[in-house]
Formats: sequence, C-alpha cells, structure tokens
Amino acid sequence: MSLTGARLNVSGFFLCLFCHLALADTAVITNQLAGTVTLHHAESGELLKRLPMDGKPVGVSIDQQRGLAYISRPERGLVSVLDLQTREQVGDILLKGGAVAIALDASGKRLAISDWYDSALYIYDTIGHVFITRIPLEYAPAGVVWGADALYVAERDGDRIAVIDTDAWQVLKRIASGEHPFGLAYHASARRLYTADVVSGTVTVIDTQQHRAIASIAVDESPYSIAVSDEQGRIYVTNQLEDTVSVIDSYRLELVDTFDTEGYPEGITLSADESELLVANWGDSTVLRLDAVSGERLADFAADEGSRAVGNFLYRE
Repeated sequence: MSLTGARLNVSGFFLCLFCHLALADTAVITNQLAGTVTLHHAESGELLKRLPMDGKPVGVSIDQQRGLAYISRPERGLVSVLDLQTREQVGDILLKGGAVAIALDASGKRLAISDWYDSALYIYDTIGHVFITRIPLEYAPAGVVWGADALYVAERDGDRIAVIDTDAWQVLKRIASGEHPFGLAYHASARRLYTADVVSGTVTVIDTQQHRAIASIAVDESPYSIAVSDEQGRIYVTNQLEDTVSVIDSYRLELVDTFDTEGYPEGITLSADESELLVANWGDSTVLRLDAVSGERLADFAADEGSRAVGNFLYRE
C-alpha cells in the first residue's frame, strides 16, 4: 500500500450553576450494530445529528482545537473525519486493513492508527493528509495512546505493550501486561501507563520511565476501557461482562469502589472538570452519566444499536 494513499476533502446561552457538563459539549457516539455515528448534547442527551457510517464504527478521537472527530470503521478499512461544527463527514483515510483504536497526539497533527487486520501501527499527518510511516508489529494491535515521549500500543494476543520511539518510529521495547490487553490510558502527572487486560480481569500499571510493570490490580470481568482523573485521584475502568466501572485509587493503586452501569459498558470519558463520567453501553445502546465520586446515576440517554465510543468521545466547544 502506498503511504500517500489517503483522501480528504476538508472543505440563548444561560449559566447553570449545577451542571458539570458545559451546555455546548457534544458526545460523539459510534454505534457498531446500527452503522451510525450519533452526536448528542452531552448534558441533556438530545440527538443533534445522526450520520450513516457503515463498516462497524468503533474508535473515536477528537481534535478539540480544530473541531474534528476521527472515527474508525474496521470493516470498511477507513478512518472517517467529521467536522463537528457543521456536523458533516468531510473525508476518509484509506487503510490497507482495518482500524480499531485510534489516537491523536496533543497537537492534533498526528493520528496513530492500530490496523488490526494488517498487524501494524500507522502514523498519519492530519495537516498534510499523508501517512508518515507504517510500523509492523508481531501481533494485531488493539489500544493505542500517546505518552510524554513515546507511543504505546497493546499487542493483544502477545499479552504485552509495544513502546514506540516517536523520532525513529521503531519499537523500543516490549513490556509484559496481563492477558489480552485492550484499552490503554496514559497518566501524565504520574508518568504511568494503565492497561485493561480483558482475559485476566486486571489493570496493569506500567512505570513509563523505567519501562516496567509495577502493579497488577484485579477488577471485574472483561475490563475494556480506561479513563484517568487527576482531580479525583482515580482510575476508572469499564468491565464488559459485569456491567460495572471499577474505581482505583491512583496513589495507593488499590480498588476502592465499583459503580453500576447499564449493559456491556465499553467507552468511558470524563467531563472537562472531571466531576462526571460518561459511559457508552454496547448491550443497552445507551450513554450513562455518573457522578465521578459517588457513582450516582445522573442521567442516561439512548444512542443507536451497539454504542461503543472507544476513546475520548466528548467534544468541548
């Protein structure tokens, strides 16, 4: 495949003292079984737009500065680009195989794409609209996340994390995790990486300066996605088969609470002030809002069938 084989055609307010989500925040939800992406008012759940999106959409990564959302469509071999101001699809990035997890760097200028079917990680220049490189992997890649000075990708069937040098674009090291890691989260202030290990039911904690695992924390069955809150000092993990979110103290690295969700939770993200969690529930096709401290159910709203929203799916206008 040519690394230049991409195409893109980019062409009354009031103050709510008790609302933690900004009134303009938009939840971008991939609905795998329905073949749609739905845009919702994050606080009220109001449906703002439904976009047809075949190819079993899964992953979401949002460029907050430019107002763009990138959506992985693994069965079409595409990553699609949405303009969140116009609420329209504006382009596609064509892959050799099919992307599952995707992640923008802090600048929004580089997109890491885990190509599950090609067993490779692609880096895409979102400004120049060209591929920068292809990094071959030994196992199909799952979750991917940017760290302070490296890129991390889960080699799921190898039970390990590949550490990628972001200057040379080569694998620097591989670090053992629990069984079948999928979701990853980077904790910038602690310089740690967290992995959701689906089969072993654990979260592995990796010191990214020493490149070694320092803890393994048992959670509920089939942990999948992770969100990290410095404000709360907590790590939140969705557990698909238990309909729960496990809550880990990020200082003591101990399980401290478990929140109930709806059916088969997958994607999870935090509000801007980190006071609320939003959880996409694949089994019930809903998005749930929870208090990040107590786990109290604040609201829920219907998405389309098979809502996944794997990634940071909240656009803060």
